[in-house]
Amino acid sequence: MARAIVFLTGWIGFILLVTALIHFGKTLQTTGNAEEYKTVTLVYENDTFQEIQKAYQDKDYLTALQLIDEHEATFANLPKDKNELGYHFYHLKGHVHSSLWQHVEAESSWSTAIGLTTNVRYREKLARLIKASGLIIDDIGGERSQRSYYQASPYVGPAATLKGKIAVAYVFLTDGALQSWSIRKRNFVMNNWSLAENWMKVHSKNYAEEPTFVQRLFLVEKNPHIKRLKVGDYDMNFTNADKVAQLVAEHFGFSNMLAFLREIKKQEDADQAILMLHLARDGRSFASRCMYSCQSDAEFVFLMEKPNSKFWQSMSYAQAHEALHLFGADDLYNIDKAKYYAVRDIMNYPSNVLAASTMDDITAYAIGLTKTKPKTPFKIRNYSAGR
Repeated sequence: MARAIVFLTGWIGFILLVTALIHFGKTLQTTGNAEEYKTVTLVYENDTFQEIQKAYQDKDYLTALQLIDEHEATFANLPKDKNELGYHFYHLKGHVHSSLWQHVEAESSWSTAIGLTTNVRYREKLARLIKASGLIIDDIGGERSQRSYYQASPYVGPAATLKGKIAVAYVFLTDGALQSWSIRKRNFVMNNWSLAENWMKVHSKNYAEEPTFVQRLFLVEKNPHIKRLKVGDYDMNFTNADKVAQLVAEHFGFSNMLAFLREIKKQEDADQAILMLHLARDGRSFASRCMYSCQSDAEFVFLMEKPNSKFWQSMSYAQAHEALHLFGADDLYNIDKAKYYAVRDIMNYPSNVLAASTMDDITAYAIGLTKTKPKTPFKIRNYSAGR
């Protein structure tokens, strides 16, 4: 029951959050006229500003973001006689963040820019951008009051920590919603999963870890018992999640999910094992993780993503986000005091490009990559503190 409460309360607003971002994203970008800095002729000593500007104009937002992160300290400490350059930098910085759905940082950048110019027209535009960004942040933060504390659970369950060799039992599943899985669709999903894996590998290296993944793919399309049930918010029925996961284990000849994962782990000589159950429909993905200990029902993810291209990397983002739950990470977006904390972390606000999301110290601590408990504006409960 406790596990059910964890994923039910933790995922009520994700679809609303994404819908809000999709709805407001273009609005914000068109609210302010970005043309004014396209003709800026100010030249910084090493042409950094022009490099950022060109990357933005080419819609290479990740390169622009990288350059901003590398050089912001320099622009933040410009002398007063270069306030105009500072204004253009922070104006542009806000648009880069906005293009990546990093609205908290966009708001902050534009707030800095407004203090660096006396131009009335510029200040009016910035005021509109700040207001629009604030509205988006408030709109997607509707769950901020759900909890006042963070729940970390490293070293619990088959996916104890994001280290070593990880066996991934990826199950393409058809339940009562009646979808089918072609080879093309399965390949599309696994290409996205590879992006998620690579993202986890890259960010683990920041903590001196290099996990490896081995994939085991399964297909369950014609199980009559599973096809009578529906999972998740397709019909707002989360009660079938445990039932369907159990039926999947039985489908492959195991008494329960934990036995299934233990066998996969043994066969692959792996250190960890995770269970990803993918349903080919748009909905709200969710994770059921072990908190205090792991019983026979183990832990699993239900991915609700159609296997087709979208204008943002929703599938790989959801795959990485949900997998981190199994390793012990908690959501940040429903903690009030996390509104301005670790705002790029994948467990807080989504970015429309996976590579723009980060794994901050709070998430690294929760999944066992570091034993150093970070300083946070909220309380952290560690359900495996003795390990």
